[in-house]
Amino acid sequence: MNRVEKLNTTLFMNRVEKLSTTLFMNRVEKLSTTLFMNRVEKLSTTLFMNRVEKLSTTLFMNRVVGWELSFTEDLSELRQIYIEIKTRSEKNKYHYKVSNELKYKQS
Repeated sequence: MNRVEKLNTTLFMNRVEKLSTTLFMNRVEKLSTTLFMNRVEKLSTTLFMNRVEKLSTTLFMNRVVGWELSFTEDLSELRQIYIEIKTRSEKNKYHYKVSNELKYKQS
């Protein structure tokens, strides 16, 4: 994708053995991704991004064995990363929230 103003993605998955997603994006103003997953054995997501202003990812996962998320991007252009992971088991509820604002020196 090139010069996408707003990208919204929602995935509903149940009992997926392996999910691999690769996104190549340039000059995306806002990227919002929501994943609803149950019993996913392996999730691998790779994002190649350049000049992304805002990235928001929310993951709703239950019984996920392995999860991997990697970023390959020009971090000097990325203003904010917001990742929220919510997992729920039968007895316990877990909420993980990671918010990071990136600040870099220009060299």
